[in-house]
Amino acid sequence: MDEGENYTYKDRITYQFSELYTSRNQSFDLKIAIKLKGEETVFSVPFTVPEQIKPSEVYAIYKEVDIKGQKFRVEKVMISPLRLGVKISIDPDNTMKILQFEDMRLEDEKGEVWGSIRNGTTAFGGEDGKYTFFLQSNYFSQPEKLYLRINKVQTLKVEEAFAEVNTETGGWLNQPKDQKIQLLQSNKHHAEFIMKNSGDEEFPFFFIGSAIDANGEEVETPMTGKFREEEATHWNLNFDRTDYVNPLRLELFAYPNYLEGDMKIELK
Repeated sequence: MDEGENYTYKDRITYQFSELYTSRNQSFDLKIAIKLKGEETVFSVPFTVPEQIKPSEVYAIYKEVDIKGQKFRVEKVMISPLRLGVKISIDPDNTMKILQFEDMRLEDEKGEVWGSIRNGTTAFGGEDGKYTFFLQSNYFSQPEKLYLRINKVQTLKVEEAFAEVNTETGGWLNQPKDQKIQLLQSNKHHAEFIMKNSGDEEFPFFFIGSAIDANGEEVETPMTGKFREEEATHWNLNFDRTDYVNPLRLELFAYPNYLEGDMKIELK
C-alpha cells in the first residue's frame, strides 16, 4: 500500500449455527479483528434478532432422482425469510461421489429464478449421506407455482474423489484422472494449487474439504485463500501444525467435472 492513500475493502460474512440455537438471549456482538502493519484493531457490531419471525414454509417431497445413473432423494424444501434449505440424501451405492449441486434453483410459473445458489454452495451434513443445501430465499414474493430444478451436478468416481499429496516432496499420489488441478508448490506449512481457466466463467468453489494425515489424524487448515489470474486460478492452504505424517489425504469438496440432467419437481 502507498502511504497516505485511502483504501476501501468490501466483504460479506455469512454465519450459520451448526446446531439449533436455543438460548433465550437473542442479542449478539459480531467482533472482527484486523491487523495492519502489526497493529490490531477490533470492530464490534451489535445486533438483535427480532422476536416476531415469520415461520418457515415446509414442503415434504421424498422423490427419488436419477442423473446419468447417480441417484439421490430430495426429501424436503424449507423456505424461511432468510434462506431456503433443500434436504437431500445421496444413494450410498452410487459409483460416483456427488460433490455439489451447482445449479440448484427454484423457479416460478414463468420460468424465472425465485431462489438460487450464490457464490458457491453452502451446506450442512454429509456424515450419513444426508445434506441440507442452502439457497438465497425470495420469501416475501409469493408466486402461484414453484418448482425445484437441478440440471447439473459435480461428480467424480469414488476412487478419484480425494487428492493424496506429499507436502515435503511435492508428489501427487492420487488425484482425478483429468488432472485439471495441479500442485504448484508445497511444504509442511503451506500448499498452493493451480488450475488453468477455461473461458470467462469462474469456478467459485474452494475445492478441498478436510485434510487427514497418514496416521488418520486431522490437519486443520485455518487459513485458506483463492485468487484468479487471467489464465489460471490459485488456491492456498496453510496448515495449523507441521508434526503431521505425510502423505496428506485431501477430501475434494468441489471439482469441475459434471453430469447433466433435467430434474423438475413441483412444490406448489
